[in-house]
Amino acid sequence: MNKSVEPVTHPPARPLTVWILTIWNGISAGLVPFLLTLSMVTLGTSVEGDAPPALAVSASLALALAIMGAAWVAWKGRDWGRKALLGLLTVHYGLFAYRSLQLALGGLVEGQSSLRAYGRVLWSIVWIMLNFFYLLRPDAAAFYRSRMAGAHRRGNGGGRLNADD
Repeated sequence: MNKSVEPVTHPPARPLTVWILTIWNGISAGLVPFLLTLSMVTLGTSVEGDAPPALAVSASLALALAIMGAAWVAWKGRDWGRKALLGLLTVHYGLFAYRSLQLALGGLVEGQSSLRAYGRVLWSIVWIMLNFFYLLRPDAAAFYRSRMAGAHRRGNGGGRLNADD
């Protein structure tokens, strides 16, 4: 009557860096830019003092919403959400760095403001690198792999979210 018992393995817990980065990015690169863009449209002003172009407003709102959605899906443990978040953050902070560099090199800001513009460029590059470093680390990859494997066992192909996810 010797029955072998298979040990129960639990999927890895969500790493602290996934908690912090997905929530922080959803707020700082998604919610805040979304609200700032809406307030700019409501007030009818931009940095140049004119109403912002409709295409720029639409693109900004779409990017902010996409980042919030990708952050939520990445937080839920979907690998495609993590990859989408990294791509969208690269676009967001790449555009942020480009605009800051334009301001500094174009002579639109001087003195301390010029230094701040260069600092924003540096911050954008560092923040993108930190996100890639932490969200692609082995512990994060194991978390996303385990969620994907669990989704395959449940029969939803790993891509769609269930109500219980």
